Amino acid sequence: MKTYCPFDKSFGPVGSKAGIIVFVTGVVMLYYAYSAVILLVIGAFFGFSNSGTYIDTGQKRVKFTNNLFGLIPIGKWIDIEPNMSIGVHQSVRVWRAFSWSNQVHDTADQDYRVVLNGADKKEIIPLFRSEMLNLAQIEAEKLSQALGISRR
Repeated sequence: MKTYCPFDKSFGPVGSKAGIIVFVTGVVMLYYAYSAVILLVIGAFFGFSNSGTYIDTGQKRVKFTNNLFGLIPIGKWIDIEPNMSIGVHQSVRVWRAFSWSNQVHDTADQDYRVVLNGADKKEIIPLFRSEMLNLAQIEAEKLSQALGISRR
């Protein structure tokens, strides 16, 4: 069974919102000029590109993808090996944007991620994202049983 777990917008919350604004502007301008297709493409790329992970428990493999335009997944399947493990760690990402008035706007995003670790205990790819620690631990236990690997 394949499942998909979404993660983050590729260009952060500010880049995503700006891309959506450019996309909507392109839709409105398309009525007046066909050159607005350039705005549509640029806005769709920045506004809708995101990342996520496909988990195939049937064939025991995972795939981290960057979804261009929100539709085209780019990534490579990784086969699960018995010496791999699953762990949970806290992730804090800070997105910084600068305004024209020279002000800094920081947006912090704190969550817990279930990650796939290699034989050397280094993180390979994230598998699941949750706002709460107990939910991430429950999902890590489910994934370790479904994929047949240990939990770290």
